[in-house]
Amino acid sequence: MTQKKPSHAEPKRDDAIRDSFPASDPPANPASKGARAVPVEDMKSGPAPEPDGAATLSAPFASAEAAKLALEALVREGPLPREHMTIEAAPAGVVLKLRVQSGDRSRIRTMLEREAARA
Repeated sequence: MTQKKPSHAEPKRDDAIRDSFPASDPPANPASKGARAVPVEDMKSGPAPEPDGAATLSAPFASAEAAKLALEALVREGPLPREHMTIEAAPAGVVLKLRVQSGDRSRIRTMLEREAARA
């Protein structure tokens, strides 16, 4: 006994998925528009403004690596802007210098001393 095919033919698989998600959706960010809301040149307009009533704190470190780790910890925990920190060479190692707001001076000094003690 032979099977009869239904009178309405089923669409081929390719026809069924041709207009389905995600192939039919336009790309979210066409190359002509770009992905950024603000041009890179506007984002890097210049140095960060000086903190109000800026005070300078510093701590010596035996190596640049230790000072860099302390800098990263202060950026994370402070939070402090990286632009207000410098690592400078000293006769016995390096010195990490920070420019902070006068109101944050004691809190940041405690954090800086803790990081220097770890090194």
